[in-house]
Amino acid sequence: ASWARVAGDSRIQGAVILNAANHFAQTSAKWTLLPLLLVHQLHMSPAGLGTVYAAMSFFDMLTAQPVAAFADTFGHKNIMAPSALAMAAGVAVLAASATAAAAVPGLVLWSVGHSLIGSSPTAYTCSITSAKQRSAGVAVIRTTGDVGSMLGGLMAGMVAHRYSVSIGLGCTAAVILASVLWFAVVTFWGARREHNTSLSSAAASL
Repeated sequence: ASWARVAGDSRIQGAVILNAANHFAQTSAKWTLLPLLLVHQLHMSPAGLGTVYAAMSFFDMLTAQPVAAFADTFGHKNIMAPSALAMAAGVAVLAASATAAAAVPGLVLWSVGHSLIGSSPTAYTCSITSAKQRSAGVAVIRTTGDVGSMLGGLMAGMVAHRYSVSIGLGCTAAVILASVLWFAVVTFWGARREHNTSLSSAAASL
């Protein structure tokens, strides 16, 4: 029951969908499609591929503390959608890349977006749930992230096998964009509903 109440909160639904999209992109683009793109289409060596992954991990490590401070300053809710948009732009650039050099801006955008969104959905969920519901909120975020990871790898493999790696990356970018749209819709309607409820309560107290 607690899990269902938390999942029914429109504010948490927005965080949930962006978190799921982030995990979806990780397994679809980063772990499944990126190696195929870099090695088979852009002819990068195994050593080069390892260097790319090492550089992306190093970037995440290097920016962990600055990103945390940035999120605390501007608010986790406020940075989630822009971060996801940066990820979508990066994946789209990768989908259109014809050379390794052309893929670099996409990798940078993707790394920046992924680093920024980081743990923001979880932190935001913890900040808006009560002490009794916090564990359920974290469980919702974790579970939907796992679902995103599962679907991401499955979709990427099927689309790349049937069509191409570039189309798979394009589909991943589209999923991220759709999650941002969903986040905007549920956030807007949730805020509007809360506003109307507060107005009704104020009118009833008069």
